[in-house]
Amino acid sequence: MPYQLKNGKWRAERQIEGKRHTRVCGTRREALDWESEAKNHQEIAEVTRTVTALEWMNQYLDYSLERHTRLVYATKKKVAAITLSAIKKEFEAARITPMQALAVMRHASKTGCADTANRCRKHLSAAWNWGIKYMGLPPLNPFLQVEKFPVDQKPRRVPSESEFWKIVNRAQERACIQRQGKASCSACNGMMLTLSAALSSLERARGEAAAWSMTRCR
Repeated sequence: MPYQLKNGKWRAERQIEGKRHTRVCGTRREALDWESEAKNHQEIAEVTRTVTALEWMNQYLDYSLERHTRLVYATKKKVAAITLSAIKKEFEAARITPMQALAVMRHASKTGCADTANRCRKHLSAAWNWGIKYMGLPPLNPFLQVEKFPVDQKPRRVPSESEFWKIVNRAQERACIQRQGKASCSACNGMMLTLSAALSSLERARGEAAAWSMTRCR
C-alpha cells in the first residue's frame, strides 16, 4: 500500500522478483494505479516465462540420473543430444509440434536406424509426460502423435529338436564339471569363472590350483 511523505506526496512500492521498486507520486490515486500496473506486469512476466528445449532436457536428465539405472540414463542422454541437434536449444519447449517431433525422429533414423528413431520416440514421450507434470508443458504429447518407424523384421532360424537336446546335454556336462571343480578346489562361482585362465602351465602339470577371492577392506 502507498504511504504519504512529509512533503505531502505519496510513495508507491512493489516487490518484483525479490527486489523492492518504489515511485513517488503526486496523489494517492496515482500511487495505487502504479502499484496495480506493476503487479499486472509481474503476473504477465510470470505467465509468459518460457521453458527452452535445453532447460526441459537438462531438468529431465537430472531427474533420470536420480531415478533410473546408468544404462537407461546413458540412453536418455544420447536421445537428448539427438533432439537438441534437430531442435534449437533456445526454442520454446511448449511450442514443439508433431512436425518437429517427426523431424527429430527422422534425424535419429538417418544417424542410426529405424530402431533408434523409435527409441527416441519412447524416451521423448516419457520426457514430455514428465514435463506436463513438473514444467507445465501442454497436455498433448507431440511425440506420441508421430507413428513408429517401420522396422525390418528378419526371420530367425529355429533350432531342431536334436540340436536343442545337444545344447542342453552340453550345458549339463559343463555344470557337472563346474560343480566337481568347486568341490575339489573349495572355490566359489566367481573363482571358477577365472580359474582356468589363472592356472599356469606348471600348476597344470602338477595338478594343483590356487583359488582366491578379492576382499575389500572397509
